Amino acid sequence: QFGLFSMPRALVTAGTGFLAHHLIQQLLEKNWEVTATYRGNDSSPKLAWLKHQAQSSSKGSLRLIQRELTNVEVLIDAFEGHAIIFHTAAAVQLGASDVFSEMIDPALEMTRAVFQASVRTASVRKLIFTSSDSAVVENPPLDRVLTESDWNETSTPTHNPYKYMKTVTERELWKLYDAWLESEKENS
Repeated sequence: QFGLFSMPRALVTAGTGFLAHHLIQQLLEKNWEVTATYRGNDSSPKLAWLKHQAQSSSKGSLRLIQRELTNVEVLIDAFEGHAIIFHTAAAVQLGASDVFSEMIDPALEMTRAVFQASVRTASVRKLIFTSSDSAVVENPPLDRVLTESDWNETSTPTHNPYKYMKTVTERELWKLYDAWLESEKENS
């Protein structure tokens, strides 16, 4: 899959996030070439760690790019040359006054844009969408094992909005994937 002397190339969305920090660190330790997106202020304390990693990593390489994750064309440009996209971004606004406009709608828009850019970028071979157990269940049952057919049916925009957002974005991704797969079958 990767050339004899080339490092695997991956792009990680929302590089300043908690999960992304750990993922980037592991990819660099495995000598990957990583691009991390970030949004907002260049002087963010969360960005300082990434800048330090980019300058000091003795393994792999890290490039930082400032991008909004809702524009498909901008994402295609960013994704070009990367084999794997790790989508770790989420529109988390704890205490949001309008859960739909501040969390759910932006998260769905990001999910759609990242998926569309991934399938339209020739170099991308894999999209890894990081979700949460929150998409599966709010309170795990003790009497059975959960499966991929289980979904969180109890969280709502007013009751655990973060868990609700994770559920609707993962469901949206599966709908996009199924539609894309059907389209690929029809075109082959």
